[in-house]
Amino acid sequence: MGKIMAGIRLGHQAGLATSLRVDPRVVLSSILLQFNTLELAAAVQQEVCENPALQLTGGDDFEPTEYDILRTLSPEQTSSKEWDYEYTRSMVESPTEVDWLDFAPSQASLEDYLSGQIKLKGRAKSLVLYVAASLDDRGYLRIGAEDIASSFGASMEQVEEAIRYLQRLRPAGIGARSVVECLLLQIQDDRSPEAEIARYCLQGGFDDFLNRSIRPIARKLSVTPDLVHSAFKLIEGLNPYPAAQFQRIERRSTQRPHPEIIFSREESGWQLEIRGIGPEQLSVDRKYQSEADQKGRGRGYYRKSVSRANRFIDAVQQRQETLRKIGRYLVEFQGGYLSTGDPKFLTDMTRTKMAQDLGLHESTVSRATQDKYVQLPSGELINFDTFFDASLRIKSLIAEILQYENPKNPLSDERISQLLAEKGVHVARRTVNKYRDSSKMLSSRRRKSA
Repeated sequence: MGKIMAGIRLGHQAGLATSLRVDPRVVLSSILLQFNTLELAAAVQQEVCENPALQLTGGDDFEPTEYDILRTLSPEQTSSKEWDYEYTRSMVESPTEVDWLDFAPSQASLEDYLSGQIKLKGRAKSLVLYVAASLDDRGYLRIGAEDIASSFGASMEQVEEAIRYLQRLRPAGIGARSVVECLLLQIQDDRSPEAEIARYCLQGGFDDFLNRSIRPIARKLSVTPDLVHSAFKLIEGLNPYPAAQFQRIERRSTQRPHPEIIFSREESGWQLEIRGIGPEQLSVDRKYQSEADQKGRGRGYYRKSVSRANRFIDAVQQRQETLRKIGRYLVEFQGGYLSTGDPKFLTDMTRTKMAQDLGLHESTVSRATQDKYVQLPSGELINFDTFFDASLRIKSLIAEILQYENPKNPLSDERISQLLAEKGVHVARRTVNKYRDSSKMLSSRRRKSA
C-alpha cells in the first residue's frame, strides 16, 4: 500500500472558469419578437395548450383551455410534455354510421371539399372561400374577423355571415375559432337531452366533466346520473380535429399581409395600434396560482407552470412595448412619409441609428421589423424595409425632376445630380445613373429620341 501511495502525488489546483448562461426570458422574448401577428397567435395557442396555467382571458366565466379538452379527448396526443401539434383523426368513430366523406379521394384538399358544398355565387362565395383558405391544418380559424374584413375589403357583418355559412358545412366543426366552439358546432343541431347536458359541460361545467363528477351535474340539472354519463360519452365521441383527414396544402401566397402596426391620424394627433394578442388578453389560471402559492412538497409542478406562464406573458408584453417604441420613433422621424405615402418624404434612417436612439440592441430592431408590415393612414400596407431604403427617396426625386424637364433638351445625369444637391441630397452622377436604370428610366439620349 505504501509503495502504491508513494507513486501518487497529492495536490490541488486552482483555476478560473467562465461560462455564459442565457436567460430563458431573453430567448423567449427574442423568439416572440420576430413573429408576425399570425405567427404570434399560433404561438399563443400552442403555449395555452401546453401550459394549463396560461389562459386566454375571456371574462370571469370558466373557459376550458384547449389543453384541458384535448388531453381528455385525445390523451395520446397530449401525453408528452413537448406536445407538437401533430393532429390525427378522431379516435372515436361509429362503425355503423356511413359517411360519404370516407369514399372521397385521399388526396383531396380541404378547400376543394368545402368549395364543392358552397351554393353561393359571386362575391359571397369568394368571401367564404377566402375564409376557408385562412383555416389552419386542423380546420380552425385563427385569424380575426377584423383582419379578414380588412384584407378582403368586406364589412364585419359580411365576414361574420361568411364564417357562419362555413361553419354549417362538413366536416362538422370546421371554421371554429376554438376547440370549445368546434365541439359545440358538432352538436348544434342535436336536441337530445344528452346534447343539452354536453353543451352545459362545454360552456360552463367543464371542471365537472374533467373530474368525471357525474352526480354534481345530475343534481344541478335535475337529471339522472345515467343521462350525464351518456352526455360524457357524447363529448368523448366528438372530433377536435375536423380537417386532419385532408391533404395538407400550401396556403395561398396572394393573401394580403397583415400589419403589425396601424398608423392613423386624428385631431388629437397620431394614433398607433399594435396588432396581435397583447398581454392584457393573457392571464394565469387562478387555481394554478393558488396551488403554487401554498407551501409544502409536491407544489413544484404548479410553481413551474405559473412561472412559465408569467414568463410568456412578460415576453408578449415586451414584444408589444418594443413595437410601440418603434412606431413612435417612425411617427417622429418619418411623419411626412406616413402622412403622404410619398417616398420623397422619407428621411435617411438605418436600423443601427434607430436602435441607438431607442436604447435597443440592433438585433432587437432587426427581429421586430424583419418581414413585417405597417399600415399607413391611407390604408396602404408597406414593408418595414421601406423606412430603411435610402434609395427610394432618391429614385422618387429623380422621377419628379424628369417629370418637369424639357423633353427637347433632356437633363443629363450630371445635371440631375446637381439638382438633387440643391434639394439637400448629395449623390454622384454614377449613383444617379444606377438608380435611374434600376427604376427603368431612360437615359437623356433615349428620352430625347423618344
